[in-house]
Amino acid sequence: MKKRQYRSAGGGYKCFKEKAGALLCLLLACAAAQRGGAQTPDRAVLIRGNERVTGIPGLGENAFAALYGEYALEREAAAPRAEAGQHDAARFSVWLFSVPLVLPGGDWKPWPEDRGLRASQKSEADALLLAMLVEDPGPRGGFRGLLFRFPQEAQGALGTGSLSRLIRAWVHRFRYFLAPGVGENQISFPGVLKF
Repeated sequence: MKKRQYRSAGGGYKCFKEKAGALLCLLLACAAAQRGGAQTPDRAVLIRGNERVTGIPGLGENAFAALYGEYALEREAAAPRAEAGQHDAARFSVWLFSVPLVLPGGDWKPWPEDRGLRASQKSEADALLLAMLVEDPGPRGGFRGLLFRFPQEAQGALGTGSLSRLIRAWVHRFRYFLAPGVGENQISFPGVLKF
């Protein structure tokens, strides 16, 4: 194979193959360092969940019945998981409810990352709330409401792109748990979710 030659700014001749190889090594080293240093979570683990609760945040005082879950954000490649309740990772919460969702005007805005989820967001002093409707394929039909609460720590750990991927993966996976034939008391949240 004939080596291509070019004239460098310094006036000497260098081998193109050697320069390209050095550049490739530098790019690979940068990519490896970036992957190794990245701390963005790529999985959510249900650490408290499938609890029947009363009251949904962000909607003023209410006594709506809901199914509640709390997730810890983790890196899949991280150390083995801690015992239940011993996660020190960023967390987020989810509420599932069956009542018609009417969001108070003014506070709730369309979620910029929506892409067909029909989601709205509300910023609180210490958290971001995302509310949306999910079609219920079960015998009761209609829609169910979902509300996610991401404290600032979780928002910082995820960033915008990962938050969007997490929401889409969670909703996609959760639709499985709403399959026809699943009774009202059998609905549960995903235990481990990769996104």
